[in-house]
Formats: sequence, structure tokens, C-alpha cells
Amino acid sequence: MVRHRLTSDKTGGRRKRKRQEGFTLIEIMVAMLLLTILIVGAMATQISTIRTSSDARTSTSAVSIAQSRLEEFRSLPYANLAALGPEIAYFNYDTSPNLASSFFTRTTTVAQSAEGWLMTVVVQWTAQNPQQITMITERTPLPPSLP
Repeated sequence: MVRHRLTSDKTGGRRKRKRQEGFTLIEIMVAMLLLTILIVGAMATQISTIRTSSDARTSTSAVSIAQSRLEEFRSLPYANLAALGPEIAYFNYDTSPNLASSFFTRTTTVAQSAEGWLMTVVVQWTAQNPQQITMITERTPLPPSLP
């Protein structure tokens, strides 16, 4: 909004309008609207980044749970693998100090294959929807040493 002020002229008292400098109310409102849109967009990006980071942390924890079981399987002597049976284990990992804990279910199956023993580890968890990873490893007997 442009404001005008009436002033007297030195030439006989005629009045003329003099323009004042400044922003109009509409200009300020448009600027505030644009700033609000930018802030909301930045907040949405930040929320998405936090969610993606949390999902990555949870997936990393699930992989760690599966790998620890596979390492146990690999460290056992081959003769003892026949004694292993199916196993279900539950884990509660605090994946972030600012987010809720994650609950994991690890299911392990061991089966004999044509070449040796096959171990399958499935780790399941629920984030926004149910998710799982599956890792498989196979152990074969060492070949007889050559003379």
C-alpha cells in the first residue's frame, strides 16, 4: 500500500502528494507465504531423512543379528553340525537413543544338502510394515589332504 502525504508547496499553498517508501501489507503477506512454504518443505525433507536413517540403522541391526548366528555356525566343528536344530530367538535392540527400540525375531534352520550342511537365517521385524532379511550359508567337509 502506498501512502501519500499532503504537504504545502512554497509556491502559493498548493498541496501535492509525496510518495512514502516502504512495503505494503500485501507484499509482506506474500513474503510470509513464500517463507512458510520454504520452511514446511525443509521440515518435510528433514523428517524424511530421519526416517531413512532410522530404517538404515534397523536394517543394519538385523544384518548383524543374522551374521552373528552364521558366524556361530561357521565356527563349529563340521562333525557337530548334525546336532544343530531349528531355533527361534527374539531380540530387542535400542537402535537409536531418540527412537523406539526395535524387536527382531531370528529363525534358524539347518538342513543337510548334497555337499554338506545348509544354514538359513531369517530375521524379521516390523517398522512401518513387516520386513525381513534372509541369509544362507553352506558348510562342506574339508577335502582329504593330498599325499
